[in-house]
This record gives sequence, structure tokens and C-alpha cells, in this order.
Amino acid sequence: MSELQIPKQTVPDPANKQALIIKTFALGAVKTEVYKAGMPASSGQGKSYGTSILGTPVFSNLDITGFSYTDNNRKTFVVPNIKFDTVLFTVTQNKNIIITEIQGRNSSVKEYIADNDYSVSIQGILNAPNRNFPLNDLKDLISLLKAPVPFKINSWYLDLFGISNLVVESYNIGQEEGRYSNQAFEIQAISDIPIELQINQ
Repeated sequence: MSELQIPKQTVPDPANKQALIIKTFALGAVKTEVYKAGMPASSGQGKSYGTSILGTPVFSNLDITGFSYTDNNRKTFVVPNIKFDTVLFTVTQNKNIIITEIQGRNSSVKEYIADNDYSVSIQGILNAPNRNFPLNDLKDLISLLKAPVPFKINSWYLDLFGISNLVVESYNIGQEEGRYSNQAFEIQAISDIPIELQINQ
């Protein structure tokens, strides 16, 4: 009479559990790209958004074109080109509508006048290598926020609304306990359309 032999089950080493799971479910072929869904592949100018300082794909870009201006004391200030890799936008717009109530009518009459300026809330983070503070980037940001003039921006998200120029209304830059290698900021701005004056000679 033959004996039924059951092969001895080997218990995987706990240290190799992660490798076993990855191999069993073929997870090695899976690549995670945060916030990649729905993001344009390029800015329309043949340029990719690249990667952040952490090596992750840039989800929402904001590039500031450098400029210079002169204050009331005739002192010239220069704002360099600035690039933000970690930003989130909130765009708000109110419409200018005159509402007239008419006696005997259950609803009012709405007269559309025009669109108001866009209000743009920008939340971002300045990043630096570990154990370093983004001091130079913060100085460039402060120089931008102090500028009393509109500035030109480039952002694929704001391009959807036709926003290419902004004016800073207010901003918030605060320190956070335990955070040293990055600096969070928040900017409240409104859109601006440059006015071109034509001189007839």
C-alpha cells in the first residue's frame, strides 16, 4: 500500500514578503505617476513640463517671465525668471449682471454687461535639497510679490481661461514647525489684459 506524501510547505521569509508580492502579481511592471491623468503632454510649444526636485512629474506649472520696473523714487528693480513646479490653482470669475425686478412678473430681467476679472488663488511650495532652505528662491518670490505692476505668466492650466497676465492683490508666506527644506506660500491675484495705446500722427 502506497503512502500519500504531502510536500513540505515552505514559509516565505518575512524579509522577502514585499519581493514575493511584487513577483507574484507582476507589480514590477507597474509605474505610478501621480496626477498624470488628464494632464497635457506638452505646453503646445514642444516643451515638456519635466520633473520636480523630487523626480516626480510636474502636474501644474507656473513660469514667470522676468521683467524690470521703476518705482516712484526712480529706482529700478529687476525680477528674474521664476519657475514653480509645485502649484495648485483656484480660478474664480464673477459676471457683471444688472437684475431688474418688474411688477407682475414672477422672475427678474437679467441684463448681461460684461465679465469681471478672474480671481486666481495660487498655492505653492518652494523646494530645496534636504537640509537646505530655498533662500534664493524665496528672495526671488518676494521681489515678484513686491512689484506694483502686472507680470506675464505661462501656465497650461491658466491658458485654458485665457489668462496670461496677473496682478498680485495679497499674499501669505508663513513658517511651519518642523519644515525646513521647503517654504509654502499662497498668492491672491487678478487677471490683467494689457492695454495697447495707438498714437495717431
